[in-house]
Amino acid sequence: MGEAGVVSNIVDIPIELIDPSPYQHRRSFSPAKLKELASSITRDGLIQPVVLRVPNGNGRYELIAGERRWRAMQLAELPTILARLVDVSDIQARRMCAAENLQREDLSAIEEINAIVEMVDAELIEDGDYRRLGETPVERVKWLLGRMESCRVNDVSYDNFIRKIAYKVNITFSRLPKPIRWDSFYRHDLPLVTSIDDDVAEFAAENKLNKSQTRETQRLKKQAPEIFEKAKGRRDEDGRAIITTGIFSPEDVPFSDLSAREINRLPFQRSVVRSETRSEVIHISDDSYEWYTPPKYISAARKVMGDIDLDPATSEEAQEAVRATRYYTQRVDGLRQSWRGRVWLNPPYNMPLVEQFTNKAIESYKSGDVTEAIILVNNATDTKWFQSLLDYPICLVRGRVQFFNPYGLTLQTRQGQAIFYLGNNIGRFAEVFSKFGPVLCKYDDQQS
Repeated sequence: MGEAGVVSNIVDIPIELIDPSPYQHRRSFSPAKLKELASSITRDGLIQPVVLRVPNGNGRYELIAGERRWRAMQLAELPTILARLVDVSDIQARRMCAAENLQREDLSAIEEINAIVEMVDAELIEDGDYRRLGETPVERVKWLLGRMESCRVNDVSYDNFIRKIAYKVNITFSRLPKPIRWDSFYRHDLPLVTSIDDDVAEFAAENKLNKSQTRETQRLKKQAPEIFEKAKGRRDEDGRAIITTGIFSPEDVPFSDLSAREINRLPFQRSVVRSETRSEVIHISDDSYEWYTPPKYISAARKVMGDIDLDPATSEEAQEAVRATRYYTQRVDGLRQSWRGRVWLNPPYNMPLVEQFTNKAIESYKSGDVTEAIILVNNATDTKWFQSLLDYPICLVRGRVQFFNPYGLTLQTRQGQAIFYLGNNIGRFAEVFSKFGPVLCKYDDQQS
């Protein structure tokens, strides 16, 4: 990859003379974040200049890097923008744009895969034989990697064309910001952009969906297109798609907060909601092990603690929503492990496990190993373990928490729920969790 030629130092360029890059594959720019950036630039100025190509006869500049900043400047109605001018070829411009996109931390899965395709294609496009493989970068990269994969799987030697180009493929993938093997990319990532509809790809990019979420959204569109269309048509103040979930007490949540499993359940939820018109109610035993917590409570816990270091009583499926740094399943047995850091605990609700897990949470907090913990349990006010938790702030949840089971059903307990907080940030806990119900603290007559 050749070095771009720097034409001048940083200069002010009229915004009206700048055109977006034809090589930009970023699909989504959050209106709320653009507005926030525009306010910041208006207040503090532009810290990082954009990169522009030198005008080529028409007096206009082509954007290479910094489209979000350029859009924010337009929103702020500022006349000029600081820019670094470079004299580069079309191929160099493609490479620079793809590299800049891959450096971003907020890429959706679709945007990241497309940026990698663009990077590989830009590295190989000067080869005439490669150019003839297809009309688009995706077609060319898919054919090339498919041929390489076929040779690898069948233990067949590369032909002359593949042999002369394979080393560039390996080098390109090894130099990505997040290096990946080309064969893994071909099998697991590339199918995501070749097998989904354009509107699903756009929706996934806008809402920063990961790979699993994107696959389930494509399935959702085919199985229940009306649900997908409703999600596309509703936005919150930050521009995120909103979907209604829950059977017994529906609520609006950001689509991006749903795990892949929860997206998969949406068509089934629709059929269960219809059955509710016949007054059918589903209950589950309090002895059930697998109760998956709705995302809104997980999100609230993160707002209080900042992150979740440990979920000691969980399953692989539940981690699609919890996303704890470390977690213990029934097979590992969290009661036999050490607990440290910030803990989210939705323990098994049967005895004696619920008592054992809540007691271990309290002991680990008192020892200092656990710095904060948020615990979701049934309102079992008559039990010893519940009485022990009453030393700590409690949120009395209004109504019943609508859990999920492993089969996709939204399920209702026979009791209400309570959420306890073990930690020093009691004010923040009260602020965040009071939307779910009143937050109370134990009365200490020694402080009266």
